Amino acid sequence: MTDRPGRATVHSYSRLILVLMIAQVSVGIALHFNWVLTGNWAWLRFYFDYPGTLYIVFLDVLKLWLCIVAWKQFREKASLRSAWLTISLAMGLVLAGDLLKQWLCVNTYFNPFHYLWPRWNASAANALQVWGSTIAGPLFMAVLAVGLFQGLQHYRKIGMLGTLRSYDFVLVGAAAIYALYVFVTVVRIALNNTSLIGTAWMLTWPNDMLLAVLLLEAILLFRTAADMGQGYIAWAWGAFAVAIFLTVVESIGLWLTSFGYFPYPENAVMWYVWYVWAAAFALGPAYQVDAVRVAEFRVNKWHEPLQNSSIIHAFPGEGSK
Repeated sequence: MTDRPGRATVHSYSRLILVLMIAQVSVGIALHFNWVLTGNWAWLRFYFDYPGTLYIVFLDVLKLWLCIVAWKQFREKASLRSAWLTISLAMGLVLAGDLLKQWLCVNTYFNPFHYLWPRWNASAANALQVWGSTIAGPLFMAVLAVGLFQGLQHYRKIGMLGTLRSYDFVLVGAAAIYALYVFVTVVRIALNNTSLIGTAWMLTWPNDMLLAVLLLEAILLFRTAADMGQGYIAWAWGAFAVAIFLTVVESIGLWLTSFGYFPYPENAVMWYVWYVWAAAFALGPAYQVDAVRVAEFRVNKWHEPLQNSSIIHAFPGEGSK
């Protein structure tokens, strides 16, 4: 992360993630246009099956590691240390779920079952997909909601909890209304066809309601940190808010597509939004880690007072180790 011209820099995880995301999406768009122009689907299929899978799993591993690093930056018994531990557990669930639904249920050369089980069993692959979606979906979101709530509790305890803006209420309200509509519709479909009811599928029913809760929490955390002047820390919570908002957008897009209201080629944009919000989730802990690393770098190397730096220490009363 660059500070001043001619001076040393400290490694930036957030920049690495942004560059990786731009490269991934750019390659996908280029191959998409190649498919449109030539009609050859092979390269785009390769892109989703191989680079796409590696991208998602790599980001899952990276954001889990960054969350653990962020957790270790806080002193023992600090409330935000507990929050980042819970967020780390949530990212571990995402990694486990994505390994099931993105790696082990797809018949590619990456998949060890490709070699151990040459005649790929479609029902087994479907089961892995369903349970992977459950682990990386509602279970992940429920644990993340607890982690973000712990963060809000910290700010409330120190008397610095921020407030939402009017357009924040509009975003969260729209997400909540959509979530309620989806839940009612899914329940009606299930009641009319009980053969669809299964444990894993039922666990996905509250997905959109959990997203609405997460969006509220993340936006409130962002507003709180921004009001306190915590630039990089505000970006960390803001990255979570962007990731959750884009997940809501993708959910709405897939819902409209399934009912024929958002046909191809317009719905092709949803194919790549996934890569953007996956990166945004990784940017959350990356900004937190970068904030403390840059602050420590400035103090240790340049002996600049922290109060004169553009980086304000993460959280009042709960400094890093």
